[in-house]
Amino acid sequence: MSANGSDWTTAYATTTGDGGVDDIDFAPTNARFVRMKGSQRGSIYGYSIWELEIYGETGNLAAGAAVSGTSSVENSNWSAARAVDGQRNSVTGSMGWTSNNNLTVNHAEAVTLDLRGLKTIGQVDLYPRNDAGNVGQNFPVDFAIRTSADGVNWTTVQTVANYAQPGNAVQRFVFPAVSAQWVAIEGTKLRANPTDANRYRMAFAEIEAYGDADRSAPVTSVEVRGTEGKAGWYVSNPELVLNAADDLAGVKETRVKIGDDEWAAYKDPLRLEDGVHDIRYFSIDASGNAEEAKRLSVSVDSAPPSLAGEVAPRKDELGGEFTASAHAADPLSGIAVAECEQPDPFTPGFQRVLCRAEDQAGNVSETQAAYQVVYPFGGFLPPLRDEGEPRRAIAGRAIPVAFSLGGDRGLGILADGYPVSFDPAQSEPEPVSIDVNGQLTYDAKEERYGLVWKTDRAWSGTTRRLTIRLIDGSEHAIDVAFN
Repeated sequence: MSANGSDWTTAYATTTGDGGVDDIDFAPTNARFVRMKGSQRGSIYGYSIWELEIYGETGNLAAGAAVSGTSSVENSNWSAARAVDGQRNSVTGSMGWTSNNNLTVNHAEAVTLDLRGLKTIGQVDLYPRNDAGNVGQNFPVDFAIRTSADGVNWTTVQTVANYAQPGNAVQRFVFPAVSAQWVAIEGTKLRANPTDANRYRMAFAEIEAYGDADRSAPVTSVEVRGTEGKAGWYVSNPELVLNAADDLAGVKETRVKIGDDEWAAYKDPLRLEDGVHDIRYFSIDASGNAEEAKRLSVSVDSAPPSLAGEVAPRKDELGGEFTASAHAADPLSGIAVAECEQPDPFTPGFQRVLCRAEDQAGNVSETQAAYQVVYPFGGFLPPLRDEGEPRRAIAGRAIPVAFSLGGDRGLGILADGYPVSFDPAQSEPEPVSIDVNGQLTYDAKEERYGLVWKTDRAWSGTTRRLTIRLIDGSEHAIDVAFN
């Protein structure tokens, strides 16, 4: 053992070590360094130690201490020495210690224990006086527990304010372990005792001190604050909140490690971005006890899946076979559902279906896919039959126009403002509407539509393009050369 790393004292030695677990006891000593030195191997193998544990003194370190007070009643029942005589109850012949100064006013008092050598201290037990009618009386209201290694420089290890009058039970105060020879209880606000004419005293039946009483590691709890989706996923970027508690020495530090990052001190809530996070965390108390690292997996997918809708074919005749497809992808949680509404092949015109995708986390995307349902246009019928070359006609005469849509589609088949005609040779042609109000007919026997195109004499020597647009969005045109 060594207090300075240079001067060493042998606390234990043996020449018959046989391996295994050895519990070695020796006289208490004050040391900062502990060294185990092997002088002869017990086998052909090298020296090895799986675990080395060191424990300090046990039991009441205040037993037999030298006690002094700022004032003290010294008689057959009360005395400074009786504060550490092992009697935890106030009985005749050993009531404990009580102060005896400035009794009519509230004031400060102190009692100091000299432990007769440096000790590791982490707990002080104060036993209230408990004689009949005085249970808990004279226990200070405000006080501090202070320690010193040299009797000159003092450290406050516990500060207490507005302490309630205790009952008949030990009052235990635990703090991070310190090395000290002196322990003082300093009362700064005393409690008047109504059974003693309201005099102000500080009194204890017994004072005990113990070594590092904190053998328990802190406990860290975790909270993930965010919007929970499905299958254990979070659909918002949550905050990771760590809360540590330690009933004795108190929490010194909480550490956290996310994924491949280095261990870091936890201070404020951590925002978790999208991804699957492997989180480890633990806390250390002021006595150096560290809890075993805990592990948590948090999956975050806040983005909806990508989605493109498609209808094939994009254009088909009335009653055709349309197929709608949802093309979805999600790089994190994956796709759970991707579907589209069934296209309607019986309503002419430009149509849309709703497509929807949902990922495993519950994020949803929606889009629309367009398609066109057209009438089965059978071409222009005589006298304006489609022949590739412009049909010839005499300007100024009315021209019958006929076409087939594969059946009776009603008379509301023309788009507003149509038919029109224009000169396709012009760079910016001006369409002329054809008034067909009341003129559009349907011949059920021939299954053909008909209308009359009234032409203009001024068109002589030109070519006009007759264009019909239907309510299904389709356009059909034929060129006519006028004489």
